Amino acid sequence: MNYVLRASPTWLCGDELDVFDSVTKSALEAITNVKIDGITWAQASLPVSSGGLGIRRVAELATPAYLASVHATSSLVSAITTGTESYDLALQMWQAAAGAELPPEILRRTQKVWDKALVQKTVEVIKNTFSNDVTHCARLLAVEQPESGKWLNALPVPSLGTLMSDESFRVAVGLRIGAPICNPHLCIDCRLPVDEYGHHGLSCKNSAGRFIRHSSLNEVIRRSLVTANTPAVLEPRGTSDVNDRRPDGVSQLPWRNGRRLAWDVTCVDTVALSNVVSSSIKAGEAARKAEDEKRRKYEYMAHEYEFAPLAFETFGVSSPACMKFLRELGARLKNATGERRSFEFLLQRLSIEIQRGNALSVTSTVPRSDGLNAVYFVL
Repeated sequence: MNYVLRASPTWLCGDELDVFDSVTKSALEAITNVKIDGITWAQASLPVSSGGLGIRRVAELATPAYLASVHATSSLVSAITTGTESYDLALQMWQAAAGAELPPEILRRTQKVWDKALVQKTVEVIKNTFSNDVTHCARLLAVEQPESGKWLNALPVPSLGTLMSDESFRVAVGLRIGAPICNPHLCIDCRLPVDEYGHHGLSCKNSAGRFIRHSSLNEVIRRSLVTANTPAVLEPRGTSDVNDRRPDGVSQLPWRNGRRLAWDVTCVDTVALSNVVSSSIKAGEAARKAEDEKRRKYEYMAHEYEFAPLAFETFGVSSPACMKFLRELGARLKNATGERRSFEFLLQRLSIEIQRGNALSVTSTVPRSDGLNAVYFVL
């Protein structure tokens, strides 16, 4: 389809492009089991790097693809024909839609350059739509961060642990694009109201997903350290203080400067009442605050261990210290395995575990029944 967009003036066939996009949207709704309409479709069609799902609308790509192709083949085309009517019209349509200045001459052969202005325009429209809603503002800022969409780039391979269940994928998609994922109800654990977006489950203290997510993240870190030739153990003995506080894991061998590594993981809710205001102003603020709390909590270990506070958010953002540690761990994995994409794969695994925990946290708030067990139960 991209070849067709680049090789012909498809932007003249607006109705046909809209029909194609409508079919794409219907297929996306069927696959994800999420109702996608209006503003959620606008976000879903953005690139992953801009907070979308990467399912692009051909109606939006038509002019960037054509303009980039014209500039990339200008020398050959000028030798064949002198007509510029189609190009001029396409340029006018692009300027009307993007409201931006023309890209530099040297970059005009790149489709991404033309497309970027349209993407930014769409992002502005979405943010203006939710400008008075701090929850959606915090969500939009979070999903724009590079690490938040890593689960969308992972190959679904069961043997690698990167295959998400249908329900986990459905909830992850709904949370990312701000689509309804459940009917309003009362949380079965704490009896507080849960809206159609299911955000309550992400911060409910009784949610089962919080503990499973915490354990899964720690296990990914431990396995990565072992692969990087730094054996580590979880819940180590002999490292607690007078208040019985101890980190989630400790390496068995020195990590840096002859000191062993100690780490502690936390995953805070981006849109929790205590975090949503700061998260709507700057992405990652909830994780940064959690990182500071971890440093204070384990300051007694600073003289003996290299402590790494690993703070994540439910919408995928990581704290600065966490990203610094993961980059170093990714570099060590690359040296140990020879795989150049080790850091990327590590981020994907962590991102997937966060989404799985989110899905379980959201679905565990829904009242549960006995199912068929009650039918076959005989006293």
